[in-house]
Amino acid sequence: MKKTLLTGIAALFLATGAAHAGTERVCPAYRSVDGNWNETEVHECMNRINGTIDRHENGRWVFRNPPPPEFDKPYEGVTAIYRMPLADVQKLCPAGTYACSWHLQKVFPEGIGERTVCFITISPDDVLAQRRERQDFNEVLRHEIGHCNGWPSDHPNRRAYWEWVKQ
Repeated sequence: MKKTLLTGIAALFLATGAAHAGTERVCPAYRSVDGNWNETEVHECMNRINGTIDRHENGRWVFRNPPPPEFDKPYEGVTAIYRMPLADVQKLCPAGTYACSWHLQKVFPEGIGERTVCFITISPDDVLAQRRERQDFNEVLRHEIGHCNGWPSDHPNRRAYWEWVKQ
């Protein structure tokens, strides 16, 4: 009986998206079959959670876009990370992006042998903070390392979400 009651309470909590002090404040973000983001659902979730936040100046919503678990690990090759102005990043990366990665093999054979080099370019922190997603360097780097590990650019099995983060 007690187990059934607790299971029912947990199911109700998950179904309503209710948030209480000390609970995670997360809103899942995903693309539907037509390729559009579930923006309406995300905004409704954020509004529900916003109602549980006493002082909004003590935090902000941050977009997280980690790779799937099989790609969310340290890269075993050589990683070269370059921070550069957005205009330069966009010369190297697909249009509209603020970071990207690509592989080159045997670039410096004397120094690294046969290991693959994964180059990552990321815009400066002020560019990341000004984006609608308000991402930070570590989150973007984690995402790009996922690509270094083989996560395709069309982002299958994406685990994106918005999270309320206290400052």
